[in-house]
Amino acid sequence: MVQLSTTCLFDPDQVRLSEKAQKAISLDFDLQVDQQIAVVKQGTWFILPFAKVRPFTNYFGKCILGIRIIPGQALSESPVLMYSNNKAVTVSSSLGTALPMMVYRNQLQYGREPFYELWQDVEHELLELHAALGGTDDLEGLRSVLFDDNLFPNDESLGVSPDIASESLKRLDPTPQHLLYRQYVQSAITQLVATFPLPDGLEHWKNAATLVALEIHQNDESQDIKTLVAWEVAKLPASLDTSTDYNVEHLPTPLGNADLRVAQAAKILANHQESISDHWKSDPIWSPTMAIAENHLAYNGIAHVEAAQYLDEAGQPERAFDALISAAFWSYNYQGEALTTTLDAARYLADKYNWLEISQVFERLATLYNEQL
Repeated sequence: MVQLSTTCLFDPDQVRLSEKAQKAISLDFDLQVDQQIAVVKQGTWFILPFAKVRPFTNYFGKCILGIRIIPGQALSESPVLMYSNNKAVTVSSSLGTALPMMVYRNQLQYGREPFYELWQDVEHELLELHAALGGTDDLEGLRSVLFDDNLFPNDESLGVSPDIASESLKRLDPTPQHLLYRQYVQSAITQLVATFPLPDGLEHWKNAATLVALEIHQNDESQDIKTLVAWEVAKLPASLDTSTDYNVEHLPTPLGNADLRVAQAAKILANHQESISDHWKSDPIWSPTMAIAENHLAYNGIAHVEAAQYLDEAGQPERAFDALISAAFWSYNYQGEALTTTLDAARYLADKYNWLEISQVFERLATLYNEQL
């Protein structure tokens, strides 16, 4: 692997972490070729992988970190996702805040003692890694959380409250979009409030916030907000930030049943379709949404491929790109392998609309994939 892209100068091959450092942060930047190209068959080709989360086992979940590929967005300014198979969740606003956010996640899961014991020995390595990823705060945000007993109690069995989690996460990723998202999630958890339409400024956290809104409003007696939220979920790329628990939480993982969330939104729309406007029903995404409502796991994703073509012809290439991601997700669910034609179609869109950086990333992926056939 070389540097990730033309705008993102980080090169995972240049990372030389000691075993102690890898243990401290529970990350390994040595991705094998098969792990890099697995995104094709999994249907997560919209992610550029760069590290795996330790332990990388079937029991704990084979989770990988990667940069989300977004039409018209430089990869250097794109969010970092954690994914497993065909499901992904947003973990940081950019590479620059990825290390603190992932260390915090891992310490909550595995306990902070190993990190404490190793910190003095590996601090210089982690500072270099954080800077290489684009971090600018010398890990002060991470220090302020993990070494504060008020935010990170010595007794991990106590866990952390939503208030503490919210405060900690805001220190680790202090970007305006992330601060707004944490405020939205916190209101949903503590007050069962999720305003909709969503507040402006969420940017890369918009998908995750939409799923929070679905959880809060799914059982509303009034169908107005409920169907509005469900329709927004239906238009999202199906694999992204849909792997959520039935309770709103600050740190979802990509190990849940994402298909259930999307199917839930589809069924809400199907149950109220008599009162839904013709404008929604004329949208190319309506047909595959109804197919999901009717067939769920028997849905093969083809209708989303057709929708992507219609959206492209209608001059909505970004939405066409999202539809292809959904097609890849559902085809993987249906047959255990995503339609590789979804990547071909995404490459076509990138070339057609001069998404040059994306074209280069996809070309490299296709070449690497074909070499392994």
